[in-house]
Amino acid sequence: MHIKVYAGKNKRLINYNSIIIKKSIDEICNTADIVCPLSELKKVEKHDRIIIKALMWNNDERNVTTTLVDDISAVLNNNQKQMTIHSRSYARDIIDSTDSGRIEGGTLVEVVRKIAQKYNSNIVVSHYPTNKDNSPPIASFTWENESVWQKLLTIAENNGYAIASNQQSGLYVWDKKQYLSSIPNHSLKENWNIKSAVLDKKGYEQFNCYKIKGNYGVGEKFDDKCDTKRVFTLFFTDENISQQELLNRAESELKRRKSDELNINVYGWGLPEKEIEKLQIRNKSEQEVFYEPNQLIKVNIPSFGIDNYKVIKSVELILNNEEYSSNIILVDKGAKNEY
Repeated sequence: MHIKVYAGKNKRLINYNSIIIKKSIDEICNTADIVCPLSELKKVEKHDRIIIKALMWNNDERNVTTTLVDDISAVLNNNQKQMTIHSRSYARDIIDSTDSGRIEGGTLVEVVRKIAQKYNSNIVVSHYPTNKDNSPPIASFTWENESVWQKLLTIAENNGYAIASNQQSGLYVWDKKQYLSSIPNHSLKENWNIKSAVLDKKGYEQFNCYKIKGNYGVGEKFDDKCDTKRVFTLFFTDENISQQELLNRAESELKRRKSDELNINVYGWGLPEKEIEKLQIRNKSEQEVFYEPNQLIKVNIPSFGIDNYKVIKSVELILNNEEYSSNIILVDKGAKNEY
């Protein structure tokens, strides 16, 4: 699949040597590191928009990610003449801003939208899986000389939601019980498209009791699979946090920490080109053709005793002269969000 890189408002086509794109439900921003010949230096400026697109079977160009340039590093010596563009999603402007303010209450989507518009008017905020705003009501809150982002993520997590950038650099407000739309043809199989796999069972992160404390209550959940007396405790000083939010967070921590992690390296960035053409998937089709965080995908690795659906926690898309591949981290359903 041919990959194109565009820079700036005029969409200047950039020649490149390699691309690494990282997407994670934990990191909020997608990142893109692009290594280019030094001759491309005049085409790119700080804070330029970068759009990485894949050329489809019908010559449509489908977004892989959209970012803003954080920095450009150019190197000139006897061995090389090249530059590296490092970029992140639009949400970087929220994360990096240290400020004070107050947001009036509303639904979670409304609150995220108000904050996003304050720092970058190009950020489009939408509820996922539908555009209908089913997100929970959020009380008014303030922040003082800090980034509002961490506070917002905590509020979302305590209400059973996550916030993440999409391919257009907008923000999805995720209902954590829902997953990115996929199709049965998306699967990871031993002796087919898996190059290597590592199964990591992290017992040190697992506890028997998960205790989340607020000013006026405690939420507790117990993991019967962890036959110890280990206790995990979090404390929130937010006066508005409810008993249900405390229980939600305790359950979230339990599910995340009990899950094993599966690290897989596979060929390609998603569905094979022939499969995309066979299914007649177009640019505006709702099916995902690339591996994406929060995607529910069938995994079959008999050597590990795995034959079920997993959720993509993070993905690294790699393209250079030697490989066109993806590094994927998968977890159990319900275990994907960590803040």
